[in-house]
Amino acid sequence: MLNLASTAAGLPLAGASSSGIHGPIAIILFVAFMIFAIAVILYRRRKGGPGPQVNWVPKSLRGKVNEHYEKEGWQKPYDDDGNRNPDRDEI
Repeated sequence: MLNLASTAAGLPLAGASSSGIHGPIAIILFVAFMIFAIAVILYRRRKGGPGPQVNWVPKSLRGKVNEHYEKEGWQKPYDDDGNRNPDRDEI
């Protein structure tokens, strides 16, 4: 049964929603988001070379960092003793 008071007053019925972004603004936002997402993916998928910058890492985790960098095809940031690799910092 319809609520005659709400339909007569011109109010939307329950369940009808006019919120959300539509039209050209939605298309522009979607395209901008896709360009941003593709840029992030391409940046993170790069292979070879020195790889991403590494800041300070606890000495106990440096072996794992080296393993990850080797798996990705990047130059190891630390030597076998856990010290910073000076060859990598020159690049």
